[in-house]
This record gives sequence, structure tokens and C-alpha cells, in this order.
Amino acid sequence: MKVEVLGPGCPKCKKLYESALEAKKELPADVDVVKVEEIGRMTQVGMWSSPGLVVDGSLVSQGRLLSSSDIVKLVRERVLT
Repeated sequence: MKVEVLGPGCPKCKKLYESALEAKKELPADVDVVKVEEIGRMTQVGMWSSPGLVVDGSLVSQGRLLSSSDIVKLVRERVLT
């Protein structure tokens, strides 16, 4: 499973990436967390507000600074659906 934190590098984007790395500690070992700053990827998934969070190719959040527990919940919901 791949979790992408999308954003141009603003403070909120960096904080969301830190939260995603913290969330990874509570998720299965096969979860990859990556930071993506390419505008092309952001438009590809339909992101219009940063930061964005993509789980397995689907945009699950944008324009919000999620906590690590929020991210864990979103990833687990994706696994169960």
C-alpha cells in the first residue's frame, strides 16, 4: 500500500508528512509513505488545495492538516473496503 503526501513544500505539507510517518508506526510494514512535490501528480489526482493525502492512488483528503490517528483511520478504511 502506498500513502502519498502531496504538496509544494509548505509548512502544512511538511507537517502532514511528519504525521504520515508517525502513522506508519501503527500500520502494517508494507505501507510506503512518500512525499510528492510534483504539480503534475497533484493535478492527476484532482487535488486543488494543499496538502493532499493519497492512499493507493485515491485522493482521500485535501486542504486539511490531519493528525497521525486521522491518517491511520483513513488507511484502515481503505484496506477494509
